[in-house]
Amino acid sequence: MHYYFDGEDQILQHWNQGLGSHYLPYEEIKKTSLDNTVSFRSLAKRKIIRDCKQSGRTFYYIDTGYVGNLIKTKLYHRVVKNDVQHSTVFDAPDDRWRKIQSRSPELEFVEWRKNHKGKILLVTPSEKPCKFYNIDRDRWVADTIETFLDARANDSDSFTFTPPGESSSSEFVCEGWSKSIPFNNRATIQATFRQVFEPAS
Repeated sequence: MHYYFDGEDQILQHWNQGLGSHYLPYEEIKKTSLDNTVSFRSLAKRKIIRDCKQSGRTFYYIDTGYVGNLIKTKLYHRVVKNDVQHSTVFDAPDDRWRKIQSRSPELEFVEWRKNHKGKILLVTPSEKPCKFYNIDRDRWVADTIETFLDARANDSDSFTFTPPGESSSSEFVCEGWSKSIPFNNRATIQATFRQVFEPAS
């Protein structure tokens, strides 16, 4: 038997209609055989995700896909069995990717960069995944920046940086930095940058 407990989610409604699922509050689902499976959406249900993993109940987690969704109405969704992310890499035909790409031209692959001088976009996790994975977001940002500075210290390479309040970027090397955690959920990095006029190699 396959169950669901959120009767208001429209995406789940379509999914459950296709499966012929049965509605039951989650507290009641927990009382049924572990052979019965369940579907739901949202990382906010992290307690239920952990409960299913601990009990061994098979669950199907549904969430909005990462690509092809730069529109108000989300067209693509991912379904993951017994987890919230797909973690196995495998070869697959590209027909579905091509279909998504036809709707979202920005996904067209042009070529790999021929050098490593491109910009780095640091995208912080939002509140929900931080809570789910027990991540301190400020510390994650500080650790990521420190990893970058460590790498530049090891290879003595310069990097492009736009100082606050300026409209153009320049080449810099980092002469030193320190990280502190003055209080919980807040990390600070203090760094000394020196501008260079020929990129360091």
